[in-house]
Amino acid sequence: MNLNKPKVSHIVPFVDKNPYYSVKCISKKLTQDYVNIIFKTKGYFDPNNYYYKLLHNILGGNMSSRLFVEIREKLGLAYTISCDITNYEEVGYFNIYTQNEPDDTLNCLEHIFKELVKFKKHGTNKTELENNKKNYCDIYKTSFDDIEDENEYYSSKILYNKPFETIDMRIKKIQSITEEQLKLSANDLFEFNKVQIITFGKVKQDKIEKVLKKFM
Repeated sequence: MNLNKPKVSHIVPFVDKNPYYSVKCISKKLTQDYVNIIFKTKGYFDPNNYYYKLLHNILGGNMSSRLFVEIREKLGLAYTISCDITNYEEVGYFNIYTQNEPDDTLNCLEHIFKELVKFKKHGTNKTELENNKKNYCDIYKTSFDDIEDENEYYSSKILYNKPFETIDMRIKKIQSITEEQLKLSANDLFEFNKVQIITFGKVKQDKIEKVLKKFM
């Protein structure tokens, strides 16, 4: 029996094998359209991950986020709108998810893209940034009240051979993020010529592509 500790495999650098936009519409007899707007990231080892966490919070992480307020509250174009981030070892994605009345889907998509363009051009401001830093850090600290979440967090560090990071270390990194860094990371992430859009419902691919090409 070989009791030697197995060697850790080398991480393969992220290579985007499909650097073009893609739209896939799956036709379903549903009362709403379900839309996912996906921007690829480099997974657990993406150096911009901390910036993306704050972008997620500012754009769609809660009921005071930009997309929720603009798309759902002001314009009434979506039942649900939110953001989430999923990371794997070598790749990940930043997803904007909506549920819409079919008649509102295209208008909703256009206004989402407008909000992303606005952030890419103007970024955030000091008040919005500080409020979202506090909101993120409060939620992050509270998550460790659940022992299962705490175990999963530290287990992932071991599994992916990532440096040990305490709660205070994470919060310090989040608090150090600047307005300029967020603006640069938004421009790096939200490349419309590389976006992946997946829908379930009645909306058609050619209609979505027509909206998308306005921003490319």
